[in-house]
Amino acid sequence: MIRALALTAFALLALTPAARADSPRRLGCDFNISIPHSKATTSNMTPDALHKYVQKGNGYGGLRCPQFFKATAGAKFYRLWDGRPGKAKEMGRSWTLTRYAPGHSSYRKAFAVCEDWNNLAKETVCTIKPGATAIVAVGPGEQVSESTCGKRGEFYREVKDLQVMFVTDPSTVCQ
Repeated sequence: MIRALALTAFALLALTPAARADSPRRLGCDFNISIPHSKATTSNMTPDALHKYVQKGNGYGGLRCPQFFKATAGAKFYRLWDGRPGKAKEMGRSWTLTRYAPGHSSYRKAFAVCEDWNNLAKETVCTIKPGATAIVAVGPGEQVSESTCGKRGEFYREVKDLQVMFVTDPSTVCQ
């Protein structure tokens, strides 16, 4: 009897959101990360002001459960961008902690980047310049809907890969 109760309790626990493989907790909301030349911060901005830069709402991309950091001289971030007029620009706000070659096929899925937004043709490395400080958010990516991508059949589920979004304008702190 006790064994049967224990098995039933275990089965019920396995079905709770916190234990499911596709729950936000499993996709990375309980992550700990350190970034060289950076430290966790709450900044001088209110939490709402910080979050408006990185949380766009379900289906629009952005970050879930972001952690904020002050990145100082020497911190490095990487970005693939488009180069076509009106598309992803070199100093946009979305970056990564890992370097990818231009056009790398796994980048689009890992970071939920719609084809129309960015052809991933060019690479930029941002090294925070001496004397500069950038506020960045790090977290797993939010899902991007088909209507947001604007292409039938193209959408991206929540991603577990950690993304970086600059709160500070990257063009003012990168070299």
